[in-house]
Amino acid sequence: MGIETMAMVSLGASALSGVTGAGAAKREGDSAANQARYNAQIAEQNAQLAELRKIQIQDAANEAKQAAQIETSQIVSLQRTQAAGSGIVVGQDTALDTEMDTIRAGTLDEIAIQRNADLDKWSAQIAANSSRDQAALQESTAQSAKRAGKTNALSSLISGAGSVASKWMTIE
Repeated sequence: MGIETMAMVSLGASALSGVTGAGAAKREGDSAANQARYNAQIAEQNAQLAELRKIQIQDAANEAKQAAQIETSQIVSLQRTQAAGSGIVVGQDTALDTEMDTIRAGTLDEIAIQRNADLDKWSAQIAANSSRDQAALQESTAQSAKRAGKTNALSSLISGAGSVASKWMTIE
C-alpha cells in the first residue's frame, strides 16, 4: 500500500468517524429525551393519583362525619331514655344541658374530622403540584436533551469535516 492509499484510507476513516460520532450523539440525545419524557409521564400520573387521593380523603371524611352524627344521636337518645327512666323531665334543666353538651361534643368531632381531612387534602394537593412541576421539568429536560443531541451530532460532523480537510491539505 502506498502513501497515497494510506492517506485516502485515513481520510475515509476520519469522515466515517465524524458521521458515526454524529449518529451516536443524536441517538444519545434521543435516548435521554425519551427517558425524560417517560419520567414526565410518571410524574403526571403521580399528580393524577394525588388528585384522586384528595377525593378519597373527602369521601372518607364524609363517611366519618356521618358516623359521628349517628353516634351522637344514639348517645343523646340513650341519655334521654336513661333520664326518663330515672324520672327526670327530658328536655329541661340538667337533662337539656347534658343533651346540648353531647351535641356540642359531636359537632366538635365532626369539625375535627373535616379539619383533618382538609389538612390531608392540602398535603395531597401539594404532592400533585410537586409532581406536575416535576413533569414540566422533565419535559424541559427532554427538549434540552434533544437539542444537545442535535448540537453534538453537528459538532461531530464539523469536527470530522475539519479532520478530513486537514488531512486533505497534507496530501496535496
